[in-house]
Amino acid sequence: MYSTRFQDSERMAFLLSALVKEKVGVKWKTIRTNDRFCKEPAPITPPEPVSAMHIEAAANKVFAIRNTLSKWYSTSSKSFPDGTKMRLVPPFQSITVFSHKAKYSALVARQASISSRIGSALCYEFAANLILDRPAPDTQQTLRSYLLSIPSKLFPTTPMFHTVDKAFRSSTGLTFSFHPENATHAHAIVAGLLCYMREYANPWFMRFFAEQYKAQHETSKWNPESFEVDTAEGTELTSMLEMDNKWNLADPDFSQVEKAPNPEMAPASAVYKSLYQDSDSDSVSTVRPSVSDTNSVQPSITFTPTATPSFLSFTVTPLDSVSRLSDVDA
Repeated sequence: MYSTRFQDSERMAFLLSALVKEKVGVKWKTIRTNDRFCKEPAPITPPEPVSAMHIEAAANKVFAIRNTLSKWYSTSSKSFPDGTKMRLVPPFQSITVFSHKAKYSALVARQASISSRIGSALCYEFAANLILDRPAPDTQQTLRSYLLSIPSKLFPTTPMFHTVDKAFRSSTGLTFSFHPENATHAHAIVAGLLCYMREYANPWFMRFFAEQYKAQHETSKWNPESFEVDTAEGTELTSMLEMDNKWNLADPDFSQVEKAPNPEMAPASAVYKSLYQDSDSDSVSTVRPSVSDTNSVQPSITFTPTATPSFLSFTVTPLDSVSRLSDVDA
């Protein structure tokens, strides 16, 4: 239970085999909730099957492997081998008490909700995704264990991400899954993962990022207050919004717009008269031009626009008729 389709089944099989010291397999399969082999009549709208990660092993070693894995994946487990919380649920066919079968159906419904509502995000900033389980020389901490140890902003006692695995059919991508209520903060971390880890993680992990992303985020910084990355582009956009207030016609409190008594009858020059009004009291601006503002934008004196002449078009007429000039193209 709590397994997701985003997890790498091959990696999980290798991990569980090392834990139980037996060869086991892991496969994403549909959960069976019946012990009959007869074919049931197909409903009008068949429900979507509920799936989970299934552990497969030799039939004569199933019970021993299940008891061994219960040390890490039972209800009393608080820590997990790779940091991913999962619970080992026995197969439906092994349950004989009818009341327990009703509880089993409730667990299947919970797994269905996890599969349909869990959030996910992709990250392609690493040079290779096979470095997730490589431990750091000094702390022996892996990149996976660090990413799964990032605390949630809403639930401080739980991690931000539920699973971290390599993306399907990708050599560089990572797939992060998370609780839906962590979606805003989780997407922010994934979008600025390099800056976040440069601020808080072991510097040894920075060598795993691709060079192009290191150059792209060279001047970017992680902002813990806004919980996002402060980039040069974002700073430039903020400056654009803060300057040139006289041209902010979208501001409802635009003070330089004169409201006419009847805007439908008043010309546009009267409504926006103050925007281009001469600063001098003299109304004849052509005689006494106003003093130019040093902060205003001046036209370039090195550029002279060239007027494009209009071309006349003629119509073709028979030889025995009089040629006439057509209308000038606008």
